[in-house]
Amino acid sequence: MLIGLTLFLLLFFGVVSCSTLRLPSPSSRQGPTPTVDRLAPPVMPSKPSQADKGAYVFYQVCMACHGDRGQGLTDEWREGGFGEDSNCWQSDCHGNNHPREGFGLVKTVPPVFGPGTFTRFKNGQELHDYLVKTMPWWNPGYLQAQEYWEVTAYLMRQRGILPKGVELNEGNARVFLIRPVTALPKDSRPMALLFAGLLVLAAGAIVVHNKLPR
Repeated sequence: MLIGLTLFLLLFFGVVSCSTLRLPSPSSRQGPTPTVDRLAPPVMPSKPSQADKGAYVFYQVCMACHGDRGQGLTDEWREGGFGEDSNCWQSDCHGNNHPREGFGLVKTVPPVFGPGTFTRFKNGQELHDYLVKTMPWWNPGYLQAQEYWEVTAYLMRQRGILPKGVELNEGNARVFLIRPVTALPKDSRPMALLFAGLLVLAAGAIVVHNKLPR
């Protein structure tokens, strides 16, 4: 009987202590939020599309200057992506006195994602041709022919222009418009000429009418 009473008391106080003990919440047991690696390569699907491959070309060649989110060479991107190496214009990097293997870099690099980007180009063909002639900044024409099409497709997909599953090429690139087609202003000259002609006819009729014998 004494043993039974002892077990009862142990169970009783054990239940009371457990009911008053606050267990840590799941959130408090989690570790610190992992830091996003802004220099990490894009994740490729098992069967990458042309635009997916272009995302990797952008990562390898374009991202350093144009930003991990296509925001351009902003202070935030330079400091967040490169830390102590964020001064791109030092003489031993991309300044005026850069070494032979380096290159000078402009101060302003424009964004390539978001509304209003690439509006200087009518269609995908014009964008592609511009990239071939001028990019990358340090060595235009450096990419392979298919890589230029891949990065063009990626930029247009990011802009929301290229439909899913479409492969961009010289045969269809002009079809995908970047700059919206605006309606031409109505020419008022035909109406003005018509009105002037009616006035001339009316004046002639009046002259003829006045010359008729009465």
